[in-house]
Amino acid sequence: MTALRAALTGVPYHEPTVIDGVVSFGSLSAQELADNAKWDAYMNALSYTQLVTYYTGAKGPLSGGLTGSDGPVSFGGGANWPTCPVTASTWNKDLWLAQGEMLGTQALLNGTTGWRGGGIDTHRTPFNGRVFEYYSEDGVLAAYVAEAIDDGVTSKGIMCYWKHYFANEQEYRRANFGGVSVFATEQALREIYLRPFEAVIKNGTAGVMTSFNRLGFVQGSANYASHQKLLRDEWGYRGATVNDRWCKYWMPQDLMLRAGDSLLNGKWNEFPDGGITWGQWDATARGGKGVVLIPTEEECAVPGGNNVKSGSVPSATQYYVIRLAAIRDVYNEVNSCVMKNNATSMDFSVTAFAGIGQKYQVTSPDTKDVSITAFDIGWPTETDLTGIVPTELEVQGLDSRNRVVITYVRTYLCPTYKYVETWNQAKTQRTKQELLPLDGQSSFIFGGWKVTSTETDTLITKTYEKQPGKDVSFTIATAKTGTSPVNNFITVNSSTLGELELAVTVTVDSWITIPATIKMNVISRLNVDGEVISAGDEFTVAKGSEILVDSDYYRYMDMNSLYKHIVVSSYSTNGSTFMARSEDQSASDYAQIIYDEYLALYAEHPEYKREPSYTVTMADDTALIAGITTENVLITPIGFANLTYTSQIIDGVKIKVASTVASGEYQIKVVLNTYSTNKPTGGSWFNIGSTRLTTVEEVITIIVP
Repeated sequence: MTALRAALTGVPYHEPTVIDGVVSFGSLSAQELADNAKWDAYMNALSYTQLVTYYTGAKGPLSGGLTGSDGPVSFGGGANWPTCPVTASTWNKDLWLAQGEMLGTQALLNGTTGWRGGGIDTHRTPFNGRVFEYYSEDGVLAAYVAEAIDDGVTSKGIMCYWKHYFANEQEYRRANFGGVSVFATEQALREIYLRPFEAVIKNGTAGVMTSFNRLGFVQGSANYASHQKLLRDEWGYRGATVNDRWCKYWMPQDLMLRAGDSLLNGKWNEFPDGGITWGQWDATARGGKGVVLIPTEEECAVPGGNNVKSGSVPSATQYYVIRLAAIRDVYNEVNSCVMKNNATSMDFSVTAFAGIGQKYQVTSPDTKDVSITAFDIGWPTETDLTGIVPTELEVQGLDSRNRVVITYVRTYLCPTYKYVETWNQAKTQRTKQELLPLDGQSSFIFGGWKVTSTETDTLITKTYEKQPGKDVSFTIATAKTGTSPVNNFITVNSSTLGELELAVTVTVDSWITIPATIKMNVISRLNVDGEVISAGDEFTVAKGSEILVDSDYYRYMDMNSLYKHIVVSSYSTNGSTFMARSEDQSASDYAQIIYDEYLALYAEHPEYKREPSYTVTMADDTALIAGITTENVLITPIGFANLTYTSQIIDGVKIKVASTVASGEYQIKVVLNTYSTNKPTGGSWFNIGSTRLTTVEEVITIIVP
């Protein structure tokens, strides 16, 4: 059995107990056994190193999922909120909930998954340096505030690591020598100091941050009673706990893991002698089931020796605590925004018309916020880059906290494109990929596509042309940072009917970036007997009968047309100045007079009149065979002023098949030439200068039985 991480969302893991060194799950129901089977299937697919990576929080495919800001007042460099005592002083649950929702939304837009911000310790003295981060001296009031804010933040899928669990009521020397010792009766702890934590845990919060201080003489991050007995056994908490950094050599990470802290806030090797014992995985042990081998005391005698990724002593305990910590971390991830609402991909359907510059909006019934960020045309493989030596440039920059960040940019100059990679300082993780034109060029070719990019002050417009040839091309416009997004439109150029699939990347709800497929059906702008022509259509025409070819896409004077491509006919006496006929309410009579008085002129100069026309030939541009004829369909236009005119214009063409035509299949080419505009300039007035000649060409198959 295998399992995807997404399949674990909403599935609880039922933890075992350890009695005298024996792991026991007790009596689980059939459903609980099925739940654990899903978790085991996923966890068993992870290597030992990957399990450790969950605890250490190393960035990569597997991590603790904890990113973002520590503070409830200034969150991630964004909005500055009132201090927590001011927030509590409003006594307003609606405001608290709204603040939580705004914090959650800001986290999503910042790319943050966890908030180490909610402070729910108690005001014992106004001189405590963290009072501004804690809500109240009253544990009950703090509990009400925390519940409401937690509801708001977690409603956005953000993990709230409420801090500092617990009794962290003094900042002065709180971490010195392993933490200041705190003493209190159980009643005082439960009624005052634990009350806010109990409230958010039972409210379903996603995380807890432990504290530097000691409870009695036991350091908070290593207190099994507070982690396991109270937090999990009594309150039913399932998620992860993250430490508040860690107390250097006073708090070995191995002890933290055994007590219950499952996620490390800091670097695992920051203080090597207190770091985690990595050891190594022996896959051959226990009949192929494997076991962790940890270093001996002698092997750890050198500084940092416990951090070596080797060992000789089997330790089932080390594997157990690391695996359990990873399960708790994964539980947080799969029930949070890390899973992007379990949105792994999206499908969009678009019906497009053949032609040039056809623009369509990509929409989803699930959200109004969809932005196309790029077409996915792939990336160069190792084979593509074989023999190409990249240049490498060290780049220094500043992060959001004005700390120096060093990255490395590698550039590969390939025959038809430039490929650029950005790597982190350790050169262990690629953070960005780009395909760009070679210097001095405006486009590049890769993966069978020619990509051309143009920029304005607000937009980056990219056109993708399928190579070889340009029968199909697409254009998307992406808003630059700080401008309004207008990039859920796609412009299609295609003379070929049929279905196309486009691989794209989309951003949904402003924060979820996932791959998507646009399934596009390209249809004709011409109709046969009222039905739009689609790829593969064949039309049966009995001998002595006919079919009608016209266009709903280009319709004369149809202001209710879905596409608003309105046919505009206009006329001239000199070939340069044209007047519209019946497209507006004031000049239509004058245009009609021109038409009636200059019929002979138009007969001599047909280019002086702009009217729809149809040309019908065989597919190879030869004349129609004997027995197949055409007849224009004429209509008498009626203007907006409801004036009827004596002259007529062409609105379609009939293709007639005589009884003498031999039975068989015939390919007929139909060409529509028409002048149209998208819309009036105001009211019923048309800008004749905006009209354009459009040619629509289709080859249709008719079957004569």
